[in-house]
Amino acid sequence: MQILKRKKSFFSRPYLASVYLIGESEEPVLRNSYIKRAKITNIVLLAAGSIVFLLAEVSHHHLFRTFFTNPVSIGCFVFATVMTGMFWHKILQPKVADWDIRFVAGFQVSLVLLAWVAIIFPNVLFYTNGEKLSLFAAAAPAATIAILAWSLLLGALMFLPVLFYLLRIFKTKEISNHHSQ
Repeated sequence: MQILKRKKSFFSRPYLASVYLIGESEEPVLRNSYIKRAKITNIVLLAAGSIVFLLAEVSHHHLFRTFFTNPVSIGCFVFATVMTGMFWHKILQPKVADWDIRFVAGFQVSLVLLAWVAIIFPNVLFYTNGEKLSLFAAAAPAATIAILAWSLLLGALMFLPVLFYLLRIFKTKEISNHHSQ
């Protein structure tokens, strides 16, 4: 069961990569290749998700019941389903809008992860002997968490402007090089 959950995570990587690369490809042949890969990997993800639920029931984990009795996971499922419809609506357009399809795919995968977190929270590890490791039981002291939170905030304040600057430089150079040819 754990192997299939990891495989589903493994399948989401090429899905997101192909969706994000649609906007980076200028050549029509390459762009169409990424569009085709995005379609295929979306179908594979849907199948893998269904197989996870099926194998969980066969293994007596009752994931279906757990998943569909949690209001957060139900909401995530509904929105992810809507996002799947939006993905197919947008990907079948003659001109695929880069940022629209990226947003839809990213939001779709985020909803799946949020649904998973909703049904396991606060437990993060499940042992075969039935024991669980909880975030609350394994939490660091409040002072350590406060220092960590401030460190992350300060790090993000330093890192994000540099990241946006680099993206702007590379995109601007790419656009100016493309126009000069």
